[in-house]
Amino acid sequence: MATKHVYLVRHGETADNRRWVHQSINISLNEKGKREASAVARALGALPIDTLLSSDAERARETAAAIAAELRLKSRTEEIFRELHRGVLLEGEHHLSVRSVKGSLLMFLKAGNGSWHFGNGENVSEFRNRIGQIEEILAEHSGEHIIVVTHRGVINALRFMAKHRLDGSLYRFAFAAVLGRVKNGSITELTYDPARTASWHIERANDTRHLRGL
Repeated sequence: MATKHVYLVRHGETADNRRWVHQSINISLNEKGKREASAVARALGALPIDTLLSSDAERARETAAAIAAELRLKSRTEEIFRELHRGVLLEGEHHLSVRSVKGSLLMFLKAGNGSWHFGNGENVSEFRNRIGQIEEILAEHSGEHIIVVTHRGVINALRFMAKHRLDGSLYRFAFAAVLGRVKNGSITELTYDPARTASWHIERANDTRHLRGL
């Protein structure tokens, strides 16, 4: 089996990204985000991409559409690639609001409690299980050069799993997923080879060279 390359693209910028607001799945790219989507499409256009997958959130779909047009590929959207769901109680809340800070603290403190939820949000255990499912989907996919347009938390979580597997605690996993830095429009490249001791490997992370000057 040839080494599989997975290119994780964070969607372009939105107005809510700039305002530090928790977003619903219906938020569109702003003008800068559209430029970032075009730039990442050009950067990936030189690669032998055979598969384009995307979160079904509007900002990811729009980013994937720009890539699809550049590469002349069809994009397939999947709910599983959505961002960590913080719950409708936090949608529209500033990241530093009292409710947001409370929800984040509780999520970290109760990371080991698989039955705890903040409203209808996803808990840490559920999120890590979903990340495991994403890994399985990508590992079993027939494509060898796969783009996944997704979100900061998902990219951080996949990077954590590639580096630590299940050796990292749920608390460390939560911190890495929520607090890790991933710029809008960036590319993180993972490779997968089941013949290696560590099948997943990080080739590059948060690559923004194609975004210079935007």
